[in-house]
Amino acid sequence: MVQIAEKHGVISSFLAVGTNDPLAHTVIMTLRTVLLRLDNGGISGSVKCGLLVLKSFAAH
Repeated sequence: MVQIAEKHGVISSFLAVGTNDPLAHTVIMTLRTVLLRLDNGGISGSVKCGLLVLKSFAAH
């Protein structure tokens, strides 16, 4: 699915959570990777805001 999506220009990521992995940490790291890929290397205001939201979520 990821390969098909990216072939059509959609940024996506596969998320797998094991029984011993904290769900929140896995989701945060996956979303962080996607945000950085959307930004294409430079930190835009929207991506910076998204990263701050993730950081806030991780603190709870």
